[in-house]
Amino acid sequence: MRALVFVSLIFAGCLAAGAVNDSIPADTVVCIEKPHNVKVIKNGTSVEVKVEGRGNDERFNYSYVMADDKSDYELKDLSYDMKIPFVNRPWKKTKCVSSDFYAGPLFVLEGGGAIKDSWQFGIGRLLGVDYTPWYKGPSFGVGFGIAYRQMSVGAGWSLDKQGDKLVTVPIDAENIDEHHGRIRSWSVQVPFVITQKIYRSLGFSLGVVMDLNFYTKAFYNYCIGDTRYSIDFKGLHQRMLTPELYAAVGSVDNIGVYVRYVPVSMFKAQYGPSFKTLSIGVTMGF
Repeated sequence: MRALVFVSLIFAGCLAAGAVNDSIPADTVVCIEKPHNVKVIKNGTSVEVKVEGRGNDERFNYSYVMADDKSDYELKDLSYDMKIPFVNRPWKKTKCVSSDFYAGPLFVLEGGGAIKDSWQFGIGRLLGVDYTPWYKGPSFGVGFGIAYRQMSVGAGWSLDKQGDKLVTVPIDAENIDEHHGRIRSWSVQVPFVITQKIYRSLGFSLGVVMDLNFYTKAFYNYCIGDTRYSIDFKGLHQRMLTPELYAAVGSVDNIGVYVRYVPVSMFKAQYGPSFKTLSIGVTMGF
């Protein structure tokens, strides 16, 4: 239902009949859709009606003044106020947040078949701050969170360590009955994001996340006959800092879909398999 305000200014009913200016119609009706604020101000013998904002236009202003002196009649046409927009509109500029609980599949790109897809989860902002400088404008956020990601070793491949380098090695499947391997990484995240609501809670978020990779390990398990073997690989040379491109869309305060892309390899050059990752999943609040 459209919200309509009818500002009916009927001079004969408000003032003495002799005070009406012949150049102004006896009945004046102005229709304004979805006004934000309507004020009626009485000052002595004059009455002023003011309308501020309408629909999506925060700068819209309309005013009408009625007085009992013919010389005091004033009709101001519809116009735009050139003041700074959104002033005198209450909103909370800075707030603390805990958001972006996410999980989803992790796709390995350029892994050459040796490193395969798996999954990841994390809390994008375990603790953060949002700053919104304009009413209904974008929010600029920063904080810190924690993340876990896992990559699988592809069929027909094993993990080994040659000096300080983690390598993938083809295996002889005829002599090995069962095998699997994983590369696991934990990181502290520092996100820098911009979030904009489009309609109510529906909106999107874009940003860059800096991953501080503080711990990475790998293992490889295999069976020959009835004997099971397990090898752990620690002291790996992962990159300590990796960038992550981030986007999310959906209900900002509830649930949405995210995309996270890491354009660099997890390991330092010459110290491990080279691959990039892409994750698409579900986020709770972003």
